Amino acid sequence: MFRTSFTHTLTTPLPPQTPESLTRSLLHDLDCMITLNPLVQSHRRISSHASSELAQKQSTIENEYEITDIISYLPYHLWDSTVTYTAKFTCTVDGLDTLVAAPAGVLIEGAWRIIGIGDEGGQTLQETAKVTCNWALMPFVKVPMHSSHKILHERFLEILKERQNRHEGAGG
Repeated sequence: MFRTSFTHTLTTPLPPQTPESLTRSLLHDLDCMITLNPLVQSHRRISSHASSELAQKQSTIENEYEITDIISYLPYHLWDSTVTYTAKFTCTVDGLDTLVAAPAGVLIEGAWRIIGIGDEGGQTLQETAKVTCNWALMPFVKVPMHSSHKILHERFLEILKERQNRHEGAGG
């Protein structure tokens, strides 16, 4: 009752000449992707399996994690708490799909895609998430999600640049 939804979209330009395979390998490094989020306090993998016969043919693997975030309800960390939820990550040929089921009926369906695929440059990383929750919870979901995912994208770029430098140093 009184459910609402919003779409969160964040697009980040990738460094020029970044091989699409390198970006995809970072997207598929799930432990890294999870810990890039500054809200994550802990995580553990619950399961890993091919999600369907079609997924097996497309080489997609579904991994389920239990993740605990620390959430600040008041500025300056005057009231912090933790929330534990399950998240399914499906590594796909063209990126990463996520499905988060959090307490109080919060549902987040996300997709991370590399746009402008081609090793000549001009690529961007696009994250799109449809969030559904009770209308009263929306500010407690929307604000931390926007701010934490902006930091997540910045950290993603830092790691990607490090890996690209190692890749080029190894004869790319």
